[in-house]
Amino acid sequence: MKIKIIILTAFLFLFFGTIVNTASAQSFATDVIGSAGTFAAAPGGSMAWTIGEVTIETYSSSNNFFTQGFHQPSVEIIISPFEFFIPQGFSPNGDFVNDLFIIRGILKYPNNKILIYNRWGNKVFGASPYLNSWDGRCISGLRVGGDELPIGTYFYVLDLGDGTPIFKGTIYLNR
Repeated sequence: MKIKIIILTAFLFLFFGTIVNTASAQSFATDVIGSAGTFAAAPGGSMAWTIGEVTIETYSSSNNFFTQGFHQPSVEIIISPFEFFIPQGFSPNGDFVNDLFIIRGILKYPNNKILIYNRWGNKVFGASPYLNSWDGRCISGLRVGGDELPIGTYFYVLDLGDGTPIFKGTIYLNR
């Protein structure tokens, strides 16, 4: 009888000890997050939340990992890298917005070639292949007052190098 009590006590100790350890692992509270996800760290693990839903609790430590809660459906906005678009202008003024002349989808055409001219027909930029790197500086021809080109309209000739017709048009450079 004494052995049964010792075994039962040991079993209960192990059982409730596991529950207490599990409960401490789940000690992060669930709640609704209004506008932003977050991350919390504790001595026993860490927890990350998704945005605008009941939290997702992720507990991790060296020997266990679990997640509970509701998962917010993920929304992906995919811009096809093969969508081709030539913008009509850009503004290389150092504000990190539209500072480069970006032709969307140009990387699909590795044999492309672009030439850019000023209003007098002087070549101010050329690249083969063009890798979306033009920042409004003159890299060829006569340069008066430095490399930065003035505000104005410039003309481009773009050959994709795949046998399609050549693109010709204007670019407005604004600082």
